[in-house]
Amino acid sequence: MALDIDTANPDRSDGFGVLNWLPGSRLGRLIIALNMLGLAIVIGGALVLNELRQGLVNARMDSLTTQGELITTIIDQAATVGEPVPAMDAGYAGQILQLLSNPKTQRARLFDKNGHLIADSDWVVDRVESKVLPAAKLKDSTRPGGNREPGGVRASSAKAVAKALSAEVVRALAGRHVSDTRRSEDGRLVVSVSIPIQHVQAILGVLTLEANDVDQIIARQRAA
Repeated sequence: MALDIDTANPDRSDGFGVLNWLPGSRLGRLIIALNMLGLAIVIGGALVLNELRQGLVNARMDSLTTQGELITTIIDQAATVGEPVPAMDAGYAGQILQLLSNPKTQRARLFDKNGHLIADSDWVVDRVESKVLPAAKLKDSTRPGGNREPGGVRASSAKAVAKALSAEVVRALAGRHVSDTRRSEDGRLVVSVSIPIQHVQAILGVLTLEANDVDQIIARQRAA
């Protein structure tokens, strides 16, 4: 009779031997196992997404570096004046930058040897973009803490972006190729490279190329 009781005991063997170490009944162990499986899938998906993001970031940096090296070589060869002390012709260098203007998802900026901005691909306004504006909202004059308004947040974000870009340019003016990532004013991931424009040993300026399409590419990959 003892043998019959042991055989009929549902907790003696539930068909999931690997779950026997978990506490509780067979149903409880099964629920725990399913939750653990779901958690493992979420973690695995996050790891895959992070790997994809990092791979895209690295590929974008390589692409921008290749483009930047070509543009800086052209500027050095065509827009360098003065001997024996060379200097960059800012006006002509800016024209070259605009002629080699990159796609809409990229931005090119040119700085002189003092780190001052002298050309920006966003300054070209031949093509005007339009979009539907959101409905206007009434200003709440009684709302305290004006610096908490969206405009104040955007201003703070713009200052942070400008500070990060300035630090990148300073590093490039020391003769180094700089690659970095940061968030734009609107929160998009930006991949950036800064390349010194160098004539022999003289640093004439810095070219910065940025791309902001990594998040969009990842979103398309997830939707596919």
